[in-house]
Amino acid sequence: YESLEENYVQDSKMGFVINAIYAMAHGLHDMQALLCAGGGLCDNMKPVDGSHLLDFLLKTSFTGVSGEDIWFDENGDSPGRYEIMNFQQVESGDFDYINVGSWHEGILKLDEDLMMMNKSNVVRSVCSEPCSRGQIK
Repeated sequence: YESLEENYVQDSKMGFVINAIYAMAHGLHDMQALLCAGGGLCDNMKPVDGSHLLDFLLKTSFTGVSGEDIWFDENGDSPGRYEIMNFQQVESGDFDYINVGSWHEGILKLDEDLMMMNKSNVVRSVCSEPCSRGQIK
Protein backbone atom coordinates (compact mmCIF):
# COMPACT_ATOMS: atom_id res chain seq x y z
CA TYR A 1 0.00 0.00 0.00
CA GLU A 2 1.42 3.37 -1.03
CA SER A 3 -0.05 6.70 0.05
CA LEU A 4 -0.09 9.47 -2.53
CA GLU A 5 -0.37 12.04 0.23
CA GLU A 6 3.26 11.58 1.24
CA ASN A 7 5.87 13.36 -0.87
CA TYR A 8 3.27 14.31 -3.50
CA VAL A 9 3.87 17.56 -5.35
CA GLN A 10 1.27 18.48 -7.95
CA ASP A 11 2.58 19.79 -11.25
CA SER A 12 2.12 23.57 -11.39
CA LYS A 13 0.19 23.30 -14.68
CA MET A 14 -2.32 20.75 -13.36
CA GLY A 15 -4.70 23.50 -12.23
CA PHE A 16 -5.06 24.65 -15.84
CA VAL A 17 -5.93 21.11 -16.94
CA ILE A 18 -8.50 20.70 -14.16
CA ASN A 19 -10.08 24.08 -14.96
CA ALA A 20 -10.26 23.16 -18.66
CA ILE A 21 -12.11 19.96 -17.76
CA TYR A 22 -14.47 21.92 -15.49
CA ALA A 23 -15.14 24.43 -18.30
CA MET A 24 -16.08 21.63 -20.70
CA ALA A 25 -18.26 19.99 -18.04
CA HIS A 26 -20.07 23.28 -17.28
CA GLY A 27 -20.54 24.02 -20.99
CA LEU A 28 -21.92 20.56 -21.72
CA HIS A 29 -24.15 20.67 -18.63
CA ASP A 30 -25.60 24.07 -19.58
CA MET A 31 -26.12 22.90 -23.17
CA GLN A 32 -27.82 19.70 -22.01
CA ALA A 33 -30.05 21.61 -19.57
CA LEU A 34 -31.33 23.83 -22.39
CA LEU A 35 -31.63 21.23 -25.16
CA CYS A 36 -32.76 18.20 -23.15
CA ALA A 37 -35.48 19.44 -20.82
CA GLY A 38 -36.30 15.92 -19.57
CA GLY A 39 -32.75 15.35 -18.33
CA GLY A 40 -30.14 12.94 -19.62
CA LEU A 41 -28.68 12.98 -23.10
CA CYS A 42 -31.27 13.60 -25.79
CA ASP A 43 -31.33 13.47 -29.59
CA ASN A 44 -30.87 17.27 -29.74
CA MET A 45 -27.27 16.74 -28.57
CA LYS A 46 -26.42 13.82 -30.85
CA PRO A 47 -23.91 14.49 -32.23
CA VAL A 48 -22.68 17.48 -30.21
CA ASP A 49 -22.48 20.58 -32.41
CA GLY A 50 -19.08 22.11 -31.64
CA SER A 51 -20.12 25.63 -32.68
CA HIS A 52 -23.17 25.46 -30.43
CA LEU A 53 -21.07 24.09 -27.56
CA LEU A 54 -18.61 26.97 -28.03
CA ASP A 55 -21.46 29.42 -27.42
CA PHE A 56 -22.12 27.74 -24.06
CA LEU A 57 -18.41 27.58 -23.19
CA LEU A 58 -18.03 31.32 -23.79
CA LYS A 59 -20.87 31.99 -21.32
CA THR A 60 -19.41 29.65 -18.68
CA SER A 61 -18.15 31.04 -15.40
CA PHE A 62 -17.19 29.19 -12.24
CA THR A 63 -14.72 29.13 -9.37
CA GLY A 64 -11.53 27.37 -10.40
CA VAL A 65 -9.64 24.71 -8.53
CA SER A 66 -7.45 27.31 -6.79
CA GLY A 67 -10.37 29.59 -5.89
CA GLU A 68 -9.95 31.96 -8.84
CA ASP A 69 -12.83 33.20 -10.99
CA ILE A 70 -12.90 31.48 -14.39
CA TRP A 71 -14.72 33.13 -17.28
CA PHE A 72 -14.08 33.84 -20.95
CA ASP A 73 -14.05 37.04 -22.96
CA GLU A 74 -15.54 37.47 -26.44
CA ASN A 75 -12.40 35.89 -27.97
CA GLY A 76 -12.63 32.81 -25.75
CA ASP A 77 -9.68 33.88 -23.61
CA SER A 78 -9.66 33.56 -19.86
CA PRO A 79 -8.27 36.61 -18.02
CA GLY A 80 -4.49 36.62 -17.73
CA ARG A 81 -3.03 35.83 -14.34
CA TYR A 82 0.69 36.06 -13.77
CA GLU A 83 2.92 35.77 -10.76
CA ILE A 84 5.95 38.07 -10.95
CA MET A 85 9.08 36.30 -9.82
CA ASN A 86 12.47 37.85 -9.00
CA PHE A 87 15.59 35.66 -9.17
CA GLN A 88 17.72 36.49 -6.15
CA GLN A 89 20.25 35.14 -3.71
CA VAL A 90 18.49 33.69 -0.68
CA GLU A 91 21.54 32.29 1.11
CA SER A 92 25.24 32.32 0.48
CA GLY A 93 25.63 30.57 -2.87
CA ASP A 94 21.91 29.67 -3.13
CA PHE A 95 19.56 31.41 -5.52
CA ASP A 96 15.81 31.06 -5.94
CA TYR A 97 12.80 32.75 -7.52
CA ILE A 98 10.89 34.92 -5.04
CA ASN A 99 7.29 35.98 -5.67
CA VAL A 100 7.32 39.80 -5.63
CA GLY A 101 3.95 40.53 -7.21
CA SER A 102 1.17 39.61 -9.57
CA TRP A 103 -0.73 40.80 -12.62
CA HIS A 104 -4.40 39.84 -12.70
CA GLU A 105 -7.04 41.18 -15.09
CA GLY A 106 -4.90 44.22 -15.89
CA ILE A 107 -4.07 45.09 -12.28
CA LEU A 108 -0.39 45.10 -11.33
CA LYS A 109 0.59 44.53 -7.70
CA LEU A 110 4.27 44.72 -6.75
CA ASP A 111 6.02 44.53 -3.40
CA GLU A 112 9.07 46.63 -4.25
CA ASP A 113 10.58 45.94 -0.81
CA LEU A 114 10.98 42.28 -1.81
CA MET A 115 12.59 43.04 -5.16
CA MET A 116 16.35 42.76 -5.60
CA MET A 117 17.55 45.00 -8.41
CA ASN A 118 20.73 44.86 -10.45
CA LYS A 119 23.34 46.98 -8.68
CA SER A 120 25.33 47.85 -11.83
CA ASN A 121 24.52 50.72 -14.16
CA VAL A 122 24.12 48.47 -17.19
CA VAL A 123 21.57 45.68 -17.36
CA ARG A 124 22.81 43.11 -19.85
CA SER A 125 20.11 41.42 -21.89
CA VAL A 126 21.16 37.96 -22.99
CA CYS A 127 18.29 37.88 -25.48
CA SER A 128 19.63 40.81 -27.48
CA GLU A 129 23.22 39.62 -27.86
CA PRO A 130 24.04 38.57 -31.42
CA CYS A 131 24.36 34.88 -32.18
CA SER A 132 27.74 33.36 -32.77
CA ARG A 133 28.43 31.58 -36.02
CA GLY A 134 26.39 28.37 -36.23
CA GLN A 135 23.85 29.50 -33.60
CA ILE A 136 20.23 30.49 -33.99
CA LYS A 137 17.67 32.16 -31.73
